[in-house]
Amino acid sequence: MKQRNIESILVCAGLTCGALAGQGMMQTLKERYAEGAVDLRFSGCTGNCSYANNLIVNDEFLVSNVTPKNLDQKLAAFEAGEENPGGKGYTNEELDRAIEDIFEL
Repeated sequence: MKQRNIESILVCAGLTCGALAGQGMMQTLKERYAEGAVDLRFSGCTGNCSYANNLIVNDEFLVSNVTPKNLDQKLAAFEAGEENPGGKGYTNEELDRAIEDIFEL
């Protein structure tokens, strides 16, 4: 497995993720990373509501089933190069299609 650095994290703020823990997730991430070390932003719905909470890491990888309690474990698995640290989640191609559908690109 190839190590990966985390440069950006988009926190889904869609209806399901936002209702479950979107704000809390962002706060946990802000506490985890020094200011400016990782670009942290909210996103619109990722289209993976059944597996909320969802993060998009490095504008490419969807990490699902994230909670404030398992956040460190899932991000460590991502950094270690695990293919699908979030459980379900999409492949990059599926994520591209989902984003295109959401934003009607």
